[in-house]
Amino acid sequence: MTKVLLGKIKGRADDIAVFLREKIGDVVETDGGDLIVDLPDGTSSQSALLKTYLKRFLYLNDLRSDHRVLVNKDEIEIVELEKNEE
Repeated sequence: MTKVLLGKIKGRADDIAVFLREKIGDVVETDGGDLIVDLPDGTSSQSALLKTYLKRFLYLNDLRSDHRVLVNKDEIEIVELEKNEE
């Protein structure tokens, strides 16, 4: 089981859940603005697969340049990059 922490894009949790369900099936649940993904035990590199799909979602919604996907064992976090204004 992997928890996906959405950070400042918690309002898009339902959109991300629908996108992931299309890709990996009905193993995605929303939990107070975050996601819980429970892939079968035989699925190798579950975090790498989820990271790829999350990055794809960010790209398709023009959020990729402002956000990064960080993986830490059984937890994936989407963080917003700091903007340097000069």
